[in-house]
Amino acid sequence: MEARQHERAIESTAANPKPVARLLPSKAVLALWVLLCARQTIAARAQVLDRVVASIGNSAITLSDVEREYRLEMLLSQGRVPAAPPDPAAFQQTQSKLIDQELLQQELSAYPVNSREIRRRATERLAELRKMFRNDDDFQAALHAVGMTPSELLRHLEEQQRILRMIDERLRPAAGVTQEEVEDYYRTTFLPEFKKQSRSAPPLTDVQDRIQEILIQKKIDQLLDEWLSELRKDHHVHMISQ
Repeated sequence: MEARQHERAIESTAANPKPVARLLPSKAVLALWVLLCARQTIAARAQVLDRVVASIGNSAITLSDVEREYRLEMLLSQGRVPAAPPDPAAFQQTQSKLIDQELLQQELSAYPVNSREIRRRATERLAELRKMFRNDDDFQAALHAVGMTPSELLRHLEEQQRILRMIDERLRPAAGVTQEEVEDYYRTTFLPEFKKQSRSAPPLTDVQDRIQEILIQKKIDQLLDEWLSELRKDHHVHMISQ
């Protein structure tokens, strides 16, 4: 009797099975899983694409830093933002400039400057840049392409002016020019240029100050190269080739 009752119980259970917990994930869980996978994929691709291309001590310069600086340089010098990335030569040049800029920024604290004068010059430079575009919409589009607002660009220009002022104040005193150097430049460089153009050259007395400033700037450039070389050694700069 008990065995018959047990068989009936089994048959009843088979005919009317109890609901079991769903083992398959819900649509919401699947959507979340897909989203997480996509984020991981994007992050992995970003790590590959935005790799480190140089280091200054413990600070890193990435590929995107160099490409952004390249677009910004083209905007400031030519009034346009290239769609294509820099070629290898342009990339290396921009990479080196960005390193120099970072090194010089670290030296700014030792050279206080007139903030009002810096702002005036930066504002004038920004006004000149605006004139390179047909209208404000084109200018705003160019800024958007480099990921900057007008106020951010102004701060960048102010920083450039601070660096230029610092370089001049530090290096000009050591960039003296003699009268002999001025006369030699006038004779070997200035006069031949006018002769090529079949023009009469002005006397030395009329262009002496201009020639002197040209020679001073050349010496400042040489001294700057030497200073940057020292800074690169002191700050353990390492460039990583592409």
